[in-house]
Amino acid sequence: MLQLFHFPIYRDGYNISLPNMNLFVANSCSGIRYLIPYFIFGLAYAFVCKNTMRSRVLVVLATIPMSILGGVFRQSIIFLSAYYIGPVMAEHRPHVMISWSVFVVVLTGAMGLDRRISRKLETRSRKA
Repeated sequence: MLQLFHFPIYRDGYNISLPNMNLFVANSCSGIRYLIPYFIFGLAYAFVCKNTMRSRVLVVLATIPMSILGGVFRQSIIFLSAYYIGPVMAEHRPHVMISWSVFVVVLTGAMGLDRRISRKLETRSRKA
């Protein structure tokens, strides 16, 4: 994603080269670690907030692109902060804080978007 914005980054497998440092993306930072919590929260949200089986299935399926989007944002923010602030941002504690922050923002944003869309659809169905 950063290459689309002409950011000076080179990727070779799990090795990421920035102009001021080289980073390695560990296997533990894979998208699977983001998919599982989004999936679990999606199941709980669908069970509590959705009425039909169709809407529940759609919510749970939406966790797949949501986890990919969250992973892309998370890694992009970590790479940008490591580049602009310094390598200390790629160390464990800041890295974990960035990861949790992105997770919470994406999750609450998705739930808010779903609630907004649900209200609009309810309003349309009442008018019809």
